[in-house]
Amino acid sequence: MRKQKGRLQKNRIFLTLLLMSAMMLSVALAAAVFLGNTVITSFYGDCGVFDATLDSFAVMMERQIANQKKTLHGYTLLLHAAGDRTPEAVRERLTQIADDSFTALVWMDEAGNSCSTAEVALSSEETEKARQYLQEHPEGDAAVYLGSCGEDMTFFAVPCELQEGAQGMLAGIVPAQIAMHHFTREVVTPGGRLYLLNEKQEVIFYAGDASRQFRYEQLDGNRFFDRGLTPFEQVKTLFGEWQELQRAEVIESLLEGNEILWYEKQLLGEAEQAWRLLVSRPAVMSADSVVTISNSAILVAFILVFSFVLMLILVVSHGASGMKLRRAAYFDMVTGQHNWTWFQLEAGRLCSRKKKNTDYCMISMDIRKFRIISDMDGETQSDAVLKKTAEVLKAQLGKKERFSRFSVDEFAILLLCGSEGAAVERIHKMDKELKKQELLHGIEFCYGIYSIADYGMPIRKMYNYAGIARDCVKGSHEHFIGVFDNSMREAMIREKELEEHMEHAMKQREFLVYLQPKYSTDGSRVGGAEALVRWISPDLGFLSPGEFIPLFEKNGFITKLDIYMLRSICELQAGWQSLGKELITISVNISRVHLMNPLLVQGIINLADAYGVPHQCLELEITESAFFEDKEALSGIVRQLRQAGFSVSMDDFGSGYSSLNSLKDLPLDVVKLDGEFFHYGDNRERSETVIKDTVSLAKHLNMTIVAEGIETKEQVDFLHAIGCDLIQGYYFAKPMPVLEFERLMGYRETE
Repeated sequence: MRKQKGRLQKNRIFLTLLLMSAMMLSVALAAAVFLGNTVITSFYGDCGVFDATLDSFAVMMERQIANQKKTLHGYTLLLHAAGDRTPEAVRERLTQIADDSFTALVWMDEAGNSCSTAEVALSSEETEKARQYLQEHPEGDAAVYLGSCGEDMTFFAVPCELQEGAQGMLAGIVPAQIAMHHFTREVVTPGGRLYLLNEKQEVIFYAGDASRQFRYEQLDGNRFFDRGLTPFEQVKTLFGEWQELQRAEVIESLLEGNEILWYEKQLLGEAEQAWRLLVSRPAVMSADSVVTISNSAILVAFILVFSFVLMLILVVSHGASGMKLRRAAYFDMVTGQHNWTWFQLEAGRLCSRKKKNTDYCMISMDIRKFRIISDMDGETQSDAVLKKTAEVLKAQLGKKERFSRFSVDEFAILLLCGSEGAAVERIHKMDKELKKQELLHGIEFCYGIYSIADYGMPIRKMYNYAGIARDCVKGSHEHFIGVFDNSMREAMIREKELEEHMEHAMKQREFLVYLQPKYSTDGSRVGGAEALVRWISPDLGFLSPGEFIPLFEKNGFITKLDIYMLRSICELQAGWQSLGKELITISVNISRVHLMNPLLVQGIINLADAYGVPHQCLELEITESAFFEDKEALSGIVRQLRQAGFSVSMDDFGSGYSSLNSLKDLPLDVVKLDGEFFHYGDNRERSETVIKDTVSLAKHLNMTIVAEGIETKEQVDFLHAIGCDLIQGYYFAKPMPVLEFERLMGYRETE
């Protein structure tokens, strides 16, 4: 057994290690994904920042070009005002008006003659291009790129009309390569290039590592940054198909700058007529992004180390805590033996592996009057009794038998035996051994046996069957072993049948109200009645309350039946009241199950008020046994009912052992003497003395006395003599249907 436990412990540790390793691997994978996402997101963020910077640069370039064009138009106005169109005069005027906006100014007439503020001459090709552009743009709404003249220069031209209608063109010359001032350095990173192209895709300006010979067609197949894409989609666009690329290669490419990323902005127009600003940069991350990734890597490393250390701590502590957890889950803290949870698992396992020639019996064992032991000797002594009982049971069982404590004083036992007779012999042996113990001397036990027929049945259901057999002998002084038999099985089948019909029966009003009159002792008048229920079913026939009321109390359906009866009585009395009949008080039983409902009193009030029934015409009967459930709660409900105007009576008074105590503590209106009072036995005189004194006591407490179960004239005469108020019993009337009661009361004419 110890070796087996050792192997189980090793297996648990191995499974724990395996689970922890899987958790560690999951953490590592999650960390890798997190770090990869951080790299990609940081790179994507850098691209977004750079793209926003280009937006500002593009606006600046547009303003600069617009200013250059505006300046050229201003120059044309000054030339027009001068009027002299000779080259010498134009050159002199140009020299006067030139400023730092352009490196040089060039004027050309429509015949191709030109002059400038510097030694610059336009080629015939450039002259033809300028003339053609002026023809296409007579209004001069846009600048034009002319070309270079011996140097890397850019020309902007606008139409220029001198006096006497002479047409010409004024061009401003600026360097094509943009100076590397501060803002340009932010745009053109080391290794990057910048181009400004006109609508014909010719280079107007350039900067960085760019060259004047660049052609837009060279960008075919290159990659452009698109802020509309997600980071993963962007990286996929940058580096090709995602399925063909490892994440590590992506990160390496980003860090080492092996890729070039292009940005494109539209300037001075839209679509095909727009000028383009093209900027490229190496696909590398900023210093801030590198710091972010480094910090993320440190965080990931910390999480991995922390997870590893935690795993070691858990593995080390598992051996010590595993037994504690197992003990808490499967051991009973009072007896120190296995508990009901463990028993169900083990009993189920043994039943599922039962061999052909072996049979099991389920035993339910109960310690009789255990509550008295607990109340008289205290909790410590009662716990010692339970512990000693468990020790004896454990010693009496074999390797393939199990037991556990089921509840406070009940034990479940799975016995391996060939028959019920063998089980009875085993129980006698166990009971004898239990009573040998000094601690258990004088304590009695009772047992129930269920011989298992269906091994696929739930263990709890098997134990319930054994418990039913045990309850059959629980109150017996002669027998202490009960065996579950066919009669009990038939009773269970009958209960199930009733439960299947009860809801439908209530909907179809199969529960009928019977009324039993309460007569004055002289028989002259009916002073009230008790509402009793009968079940008349088309399928089940006539059912007496003794058959279905205990079942309804057990399954809780009795609460619905209570309300059903109350509503039925309210309907009857409302009908009688509408006919102008004098109402009498009708008592309705309230089960002890219903008394635990804190909304009971308000529910009764609402029901009576809904039908307009005076509260004093309803009497609520409570059985004496309900007093023992919850004394304080019951007293509170009785007081609330009486404050609302209802009468409250105690039914079956005298059937319990604390009747006088009940009279002392409960503010009752009516006491109903149980019929057992009038079964005198051998000492009639003594019995009558008790009844007489009980009636006298109740009278002194201002209570109405009702004697029930009265069947003889002698009983009636005696009760009349001692001052009993009302009599209920077969002597005057049996319980009767409503129609018969109405005829008795004169509410309905006799047919």
